[in-house]
Amino acid sequence: MSSLYLQSGWGHHTRAPQLRNLGVNCSGVILSPQHISAERLAEAAGGFADVLVDPQAYVQSIPDGEATRHEEHGLTADLSYTSSAREIGDFVDQVFAVQQAARATRFVAPAMLAAGFRDEWSQLGHTLLASMIDLVDPGRVLAAVTVEAAAFASWDDVEIWMDLFSRRDVAGIYLIVEGTSQYPPLWDAAQLANVLRFIYRMSVVNQYEVIWGYSDLAGVFGLAAGATAMASGWHYSARRFTRGSWTPSSGGRQPRPRVLIPTLLHPIDAASVSERWRDAGVLEGLPAAAQQLLIEGEFDRTDSWTQHLSALSTIANNLGDLPLLDRVGEATIMLERAMEAVGSLDDQGIAIEPGVSARLGEFQGAMDRFIRDEL
Repeated sequence: MSSLYLQSGWGHHTRAPQLRNLGVNCSGVILSPQHISAERLAEAAGGFADVLVDPQAYVQSIPDGEATRHEEHGLTADLSYTSSAREIGDFVDQVFAVQQAARATRFVAPAMLAAGFRDEWSQLGHTLLASMIDLVDPGRVLAAVTVEAAAFASWDDVEIWMDLFSRRDVAGIYLIVEGTSQYPPLWDAAQLANVLRFIYRMSVVNQYEVIWGYSDLAGVFGLAAGATAMASGWHYSARRFTRGSWTPSSGGRQPRPRVLIPTLLHPIDAASVSERWRDAGVLEGLPAAAQQLLIEGEFDRTDSWTQHLSALSTIANNLGDLPLLDRVGEATIMLERAMEAVGSLDDQGIAIEPGVSARLGEFQGAMDRFIRDEL
């Protein structure tokens, strides 16, 4: 069973089959009503063992949030934490109908984007979940938990929420954590450590499934902490969750192609990779064809999309097959090797983009805290 789910986005009908043809192993898909038309939603589920639909209710709690395609799916409500029971029930009926139309294998309860585990939007999430449980067998329900990263700054609040939630007889949790707007994102080690502790408590201790959406490379460490699966996609907007993806913008230039180098555990600007990187052994784990494209300067955006998910699926699935303590050990070893590889490049005078060491350091700090506090 794969530990990677595909976080769907624009171009799903073209790119999802391409991934399968390339042997990218994603056992599950998280479909996006904003990016797939109502008439093609069920078709988009083809080829995946587990089909989830993200209700994307969090758009309603984002100032100026906009999801232009929701209306065609019948997702027309505008909830607030003062909404009546009838309004909440009507909206959950809409969400359930969309997921049924998509032939979802399990049902994701809607949730708003909460600043903390004790704010009004978080409390509304409990009500939305209860309404969903009224419609379908709880054993087929995943509770959406959508919070800002700063919500994990207060472990006391997280523990109170977990204590309340542990009384719910549902299959599990679909977790989304809003991070920084840049890609790759920079995590706060203490907050990420608490995300990992949350995953461990809910999955290993309380025996819920935990699927971490939009998690990308941070999801690797979520798997180490016990997550059932992680999720990522081809566009940057599917690799980390930010409210900016849901507010109108004037657009901008296309991002530069990046290559996920397994030895570095980091997506690197493809234009910065030269033959010296291969000579230094840093490109080990990349297919020979990808290495050649990088060195010749021909590695384009399409190559970047497929290579990223292919490399990520290999890392995730190798890790997900291990028992928990072996996952933790393997993730720690991967981090140590990545830090050594960065040091080796530096020692040889090979330039590497700023921020790589800092991001790896945050991952290392988070894992150290997680191990100290939970294992």
